[in-house]
Amino acid sequence: MRFQVRKLVRRTLLAVAVILSLLSAASFILPTLIRVNDIGVILGFYFTQNKLLGVALSFGVLLAAFLIKWKDRGRFRLGDFKIETMTLVVVLVLPVVSSFLISRVIPFISLDNPVFTSADNAVLRDSDFVMGISLNGASRAYPLTMLAWHHIVNNEVNGKPMGMTYCPICNTAIAFESEVEGNVLQFDVVTNYRANLVMVDRQTGSWWQQLTGKAIQGKLSGTALKLIPVDLMTWGAWKKLYPDTRVLSRDTGFNHNYDVFPSGGSYTDWQKSDRIFHPLMKITDTRFRARETVLGVQVGDVFKAYPFSNLGELAVINDEINGEPVLILFDSKSQIASAFSRKVSENILTLEEITEGGEVLVRDKNTGSVWDFEGRPIADETEGTKLERLKYHNAFWFAWADFHPDTLVYGDHQF
Repeated sequence: MRFQVRKLVRRTLLAVAVILSLLSAASFILPTLIRVNDIGVILGFYFTQNKLLGVALSFGVLLAAFLIKWKDRGRFRLGDFKIETMTLVVVLVLPVVSSFLISRVIPFISLDNPVFTSADNAVLRDSDFVMGISLNGASRAYPLTMLAWHHIVNNEVNGKPMGMTYCPICNTAIAFESEVEGNVLQFDVVTNYRANLVMVDRQTGSWWQQLTGKAIQGKLSGTALKLIPVDLMTWGAWKKLYPDTRVLSRDTGFNHNYDVFPSGGSYTDWQKSDRIFHPLMKITDTRFRARETVLGVQVGDVFKAYPFSNLGELAVINDEINGEPVLILFDSKSQIASAFSRKVSENILTLEEITEGGEVLVRDKNTGSVWDFEGRPIADETEGTKLERLKYHNAFWFAWADFHPDTLVYGDHQF
């Protein structure tokens, strides 16, 4: 009876050794595979941060199994330890295989302090899409195909440390201030959770959810990065708005084909595709096509989605979110979609679309003041009165609805 118990204990220890080794080796995909109660993120973070500890525990448990069998046999013959030897091989091989898979499964290497070039030297077609940011007079354009290959660009915009991020699966192009508690963070791709990019900062090892900008594991857990609104639009539209813009150069040191997405095809192809990535994508709300692009807006703790299919060819929408007068601008041709406050000083604007010299502008019905689609004043009487951008970004519907299940939705069109 005692021998049977010891045999059961030994086999249990062997199983535990393999499980520990598997958890350590597969730590980078655990958040992708396990969504229940954030268990995948917790296990993935722990075993990523303590990979050597996981392997050491595997060896410790395996050694205990060896010793139990050695004591039972009263001798040491290699032929008596076939199962234990096979388990040892598995424990040794798994970390090697894991390192190989990581280099293949996560080939997205972030760019640090990249080179920028002028608009005239940019290798872009007018129909190509860029992530654009204008900050204190400095404008930058990041071709979306390049962001799709790297996911993260660590750089400065007009002296401010910024993390420019893009998750192709969710279609979320989001910029964050990189300075947290006086320290400038640099980010890398670590894994994917709820079909959304998870970043790790090199300074503290904390994990950050890209769509929310919050640290979900690590020393800075619970901390939120400051979101800086950016625009996702065609290169032709961006360079017309910002002719002096600087553009992310293809001189990156990598041999990627920056003409297409990693999956092949253009951004437009990616938007129109109905391809579902299982088990990455969890469809929690079927009111719209899973990969319907929406403009997601946040005011306080209230979220609202503006599906592109509900906005028509051109939209100037006077709306209200959480008591805040909101202006939504959309142009289907250039794919500009942005959100501004309608408050200027003590006044609440009511805006309408006008066209001057072939350019679409917005005008306040009461004062006649005019702004462009970037919220910049046009007429003399509004000089210096720039519309305030709200927190917003594009996303595929499935991702926005998953992270914001109580979201409000503009319009009632359903698929």
